[in-house]
Formats: sequence, C-alpha cells, structure tokens
Amino acid sequence: MRPTWLYPIALALLTALSCQSAPNALAEPDSDVELVRDRVAAFFKAVEKRDIARMQALWDTNANVSMLTMRQHKLAVGWPAVRKAFLQGAFTYWNGLHAEPHDPPLVVFTGDAANALFLVAATGQTRSGQPVDYWIHVSQIFVRHGDQWAMIGCYATGEPE
Repeated sequence: MRPTWLYPIALALLTALSCQSAPNALAEPDSDVELVRDRVAAFFKAVEKRDIARMQALWDTNANVSMLTMRQHKLAVGWPAVRKAFLQGAFTYWNGLHAEPHDPPLVVFTGDAANALFLVAATGQTRSGQPVDYWIHVSQIFVRHGDQWAMIGCYATGEPE
C-alpha cells in the first residue's frame, strides 16, 4: 500500500514554495481567477461526459504536459500518454460519475502560470456497479497563452477503497 497521506503534504509544500517565490501571487485580476476556475469546471464536465475532444481542448498539447493518475498510480508525461490515461483509465472506470470542486478553487499565480488547488466531491458508481462517494485532492497547473489558460499538469490523490 502506498502512503497516500504523503501526497497532500507534498502538495501543500509545493504551494507554499510557489507563494513564497511570488509574494503577490494572489493579487491577480479577478478575470484571470474566473478564467482558470472556468477551465477547472470544463475539465470535470469533460470527465463526466468521457469527451476526449473536449478534454484535449483544455490542455496545452504542444507542451510536455503531465498527469498523475490516481487509479494507475503512475505519471503520464506528454499529451499522448495523458490522452491514453484518460481513455484507458478514468473514462473506462466510471459509470455515472459526478465530480466537482467542493468550494471554488484557490488559484495561485506565478507570472504566466497558475496553480488551482481544490477538493473534489466525487459520487456515482464504477462500471461494475459499485457505488462511490469520496474526496479527491487536486492540483491543476495552467499556463497563459494570450488571454487563454491551458492546462499543463493535473495531479490528484484519493480514490475509493
């Protein structure tokens, strides 16, 4: 069994370090905060619909993106690997998943990068019909391209027992 208690501590440490390196990180325009939060909401809509095209539109597929997969316990690096992780992981495991941030994500800015930190309430059932109701700790990393924000990283911990 992996020490899952370690992931939230590491996430908190990384967040603290990013805030320390950019003391005015939270002083971004409200419009940027809302744009990042809109991307977070769109991410979960794409997961619920199992819509890989909608999901791909949220990511900077030209960058070396990464995602820590909860179910597979490995890091997917590059858009082809992240896409595969969705198609063979999250999109195949769930049946009737509903997941959304419990509260609006905390968005921390460092220059043209943003880190959205939040808890997700996930409910529904697995493909085998097992009911699920649990919490996921999530960090999503975005970069600004003009007036748009694109995801370059998604790291989540927590899964049904």
